[in-house]
Parts: sequence; structure tokens; C-alpha cells
Amino acid sequence: HMWERAWCYVKKAGTVILLASVIIWFAGTYPKNPDIKQKYDTLRQVENADTARMDRMEKAEQLPYSVAGRIGKFLEPLSRPLGFDWRLNIALVNGLAAKEIVVSTMGTIFAIGDVESDTRSLAQSLRSDPEYSRAVGLSFMIFVLLYIPCIASVAVFSRESNSIAWTIAFVSYTLVAAWIGSFIVYQTATLLGL
Repeated sequence: HMWERAWCYVKKAGTVILLASVIIWFAGTYPKNPDIKQKYDTLRQVENADTARMDRMEKAEQLPYSVAGRIGKFLEPLSRPLGFDWRLNIALVNGLAAKEIVVSTMGTIFAIGDVESDTRSLAQSLRSDPEYSRAVGLSFMIFVLLYIPCIASVAVFSRESNSIAWTIAFVSYTLVAAWIGSFIVYQTATLLGL
């Protein structure tokens, strides 16, 4: 019976995770700005540059024009009191698929590449960016810890509770708790000069 229930969970949660991953990939990739594409195509031909690095730089520059970039900018008025800009909003939205994706999304945003093997590059990029401070970092960590675990957990919660109202309450509660916690941390840290 345990194996049957585990397989049921894998099928249902796995399907949701796969679907969410495809949607997030599409939202972060399309539409593309043709001028940026042309610019990098020309740079690749003119310079004998590192292709992987150029691909990362192009993807980072294309991000504001994608659906994810537009969603990030749309959410910015809600997240500004927490110290977040549109780039952190994209990482949070992508983190709905799985929280592990937050860091890799930030690596893409800052054109770093494989952040799992080189977390120092991301830390250096964040330190050198004037938009980020320790207060923002603390606020961001609190938000990531408190908001919705992932889409799969929401799907399982919905199935187990068999209630859309409870699912909406669960999602709303985690988002509000994350916002309030991050707000308190950011404002306090800012007052302390962090």
C-alpha cells in the first residue's frame, strides 16, 4: 500500500513539477528582443569570444523582455517595500516550481552560469550591485523561507484537502506571512544600517 501511495504522489507531483518547469522555462525565454539577438550574433561573428559566456550574457540581457521579466516588473510595486527589484521577483516566481530554482535563476539573471559550482561569483555580483545590500539579502532569505513551498506541494495540499477554499487560504497565508516577515526584517535592517 505504501508503494502504491508513493507512486501516486510521484505521478501527480511529478506531472505538476514538469508542467511548471516548462511554463517557467518558456516565460523566461520568450518573447525575445530581435535587436539583442542580432547584437550578440554579430558579436559572436566579429569576436572569437567564449560562446557559452556570450549565451549567458544574451540570456541575461533578454530577460527583461520575456514574460517572466514583465511579470517581475509588474510585481515590483508590491515588492519594493521589501527591498526587491524585478530581478528578485523573477527568481521568486521561478521558485514556485521548486525553491532550489531561486539560486539558479539568479545565476541566469546575473549571467554567471552554473551557480552550483561557483557560488562565489553570484555573491560577488550581488555585493557589487548597488541595488543589493545586507538588508535586501536578509529580507529575500526570509521571503524564500516563508512563501509557498512549491507548486507540487500546493497541488498535493489541494488534493488532500479536497477544497479550493483551503488551498487559496494556504497560498494566501504563506504569501502574506512571507511579505510581513520580509517587510519587518528589511525595515529593521535598513534602520540598523545593514
